[in-house]
Amino acid sequence: MNLKCRIKLPKGYGKFAKEHPKEWASILMDKNEDGSISGVLTSFSYGKATVKLQGGIITNIPVECIELVE
Repeated sequence: MNLKCRIKLPKGYGKFAKEHPKEWASILMDKNEDGSISGVLTSFSYGKATVKLQGGIITNIPVECIELVE
C-alpha cells in the first residue's frame, strides 16, 4: 500500500524531531498551509500507521492523525 496522505502530528512528537534534526528541519519547511506534512502511508495495524516522510524517514503515527489525499 502506498497512498499519499497528510499528517497532523500529535502533541509530544518532539522526541522524533530530536532524533532526526536535519531531516525534520526539511520536513517542517515543506509544511502545508494547515500545518500538516505530506507523506506516504505504507501500512496500518492496531491504531498505528506506518508512514514514509520526506528524506526517507519511516515512522509510526496514530491513524487518527492521518488524512488520505488520493
